[in-house]
Amino acid sequence: MTRNRTLALIAVGALVILVIFGRGFVSRLLSSLPFTGVPASTGEVIFPTANSSLVKGQTYTLRWSGGGDEKTIAIFVIDKSLESQGVSVSAGDRVYDVPNTGTYSYTVLPTLKEGEYKLQIGTLTSPYFRIVDTPPDAEICQSTDLAAKAEFEGAAGTVYGTFTITNTSTEDCTLVGENSVQLNYDSNINNIKVNFAKPTATERYQLSPGASVTTQLQIPNGPQCSSDVQPVTVSYRYFMENNQQLTFVDAQGQKSFMINSCVSSNDITNIEAGSFATK
Repeated sequence: MTRNRTLALIAVGALVILVIFGRGFVSRLLSSLPFTGVPASTGEVIFPTANSSLVKGQTYTLRWSGGGDEKTIAIFVIDKSLESQGVSVSAGDRVYDVPNTGTYSYTVLPTLKEGEYKLQIGTLTSPYFRIVDTPPDAEICQSTDLAAKAEFEGAAGTVYGTFTITNTSTEDCTLVGENSVQLNYDSNINNIKVNFAKPTATERYQLSPGASVTTQLQIPNGPQCSSDVQPVTVSYRYFMENNQQLTFVDAQGQKSFMINSCVSSNDITNIEAGSFATK
């Protein structure tokens, strides 16, 4: 009987303590206890980064890795200044049933105010980044920030391809330079005719990590050879601001940086390229 009375007093005492300290104390007490529910997801948000500035009304590719086995997830936009009041400003800042594929095309709402935000992508959380009215002056891209590749498709008739320069860094940067690429090849091969767009102006291309500028390549009707075909190693030159030159050459023997040309000097191989466009 004495033992039961003691337990009753302890229970009543605990209730009094909880009543005195209120719900805030209870909440903090519960939050300090170990949580054994759904384990934290492994993975990370790749973009946006802590240094990203997203412009209102513009579309960006959100990127993440991991994040669980769910086939679809939800994405929330969290305003740092209102974080204590909820996870988003309006219904337009939350998207449901997003395929958990690691990428999502997201357009920043023009109605958002400038400030710091973060994204909740499924169980993953991005670092805080900025949403702004106008594009910031990003750092100028350096040669170490860029990579290039050429790709051709087709073996008969007109051969089409692309030449792409990509920002491979983890930061936004601005590519400042010509609006087209130039082609060099062995001058002893005299049966190649290059019809590339002539540089007309210095252009500025805002490149987020993984973003690219691309020009179309084309070898019309060719090569139509009366004799054998030979692979020709070419190099692509791009001139940046202040005449800084980037040369993308087939140093690794990549087949994609080669074009096929006729062996006979009587057979002309044309290759054409236009101006760059962002991708």
